[in-house]
Amino acid sequence: TELESGGAGLLSTVSDYARFLNALTGHGTSPEGVRILSQASVELMRTDHLNEMTRADYSWDHMYGYGYGLGVRTHISKAGSGSLSPIGEFGWSGAAGCMAIIDPDSELTVMYAQHLLNSQEPYVQRRLRNVVYSCL
Repeated sequence: TELESGGAGLLSTVSDYARFLNALTGHGTSPEGVRILSQASVELMRTDHLNEMTRADYSWDHMYGYGYGLGVRTHISKAGSGSLSPIGEFGWSGAAGCMAIIDPDSELTVMYAQHLLNSQEPYVQRRLRNVVYSCL
């Protein structure tokens, strides 16, 4: 059986991925002023689209307090997540540990790169996020 997975096998350089993330932080516009997505598209990305039925499938411990926008996690509850990031912070994490934090409200982009299967995502990423936000 074949499995179509939109995230599996994504290939980029760290600098290109960081540039893309910076454009999302800029509400769809790069720091150089190039618009790659509409602001409305970015807002849809960071809006929770889960409902009562689908939320049960998004129940990993390290995603408590997060919903799911258009292809990305989105912060919906500080009490649920224990995260210092604001509501609406969004991003993605790769299976091997790469992590993106996109926060237009704080004008913050974080791109953490590692390539390690059994990446310890639930342990590392929550702590990394809070270390970053505790420095703001």
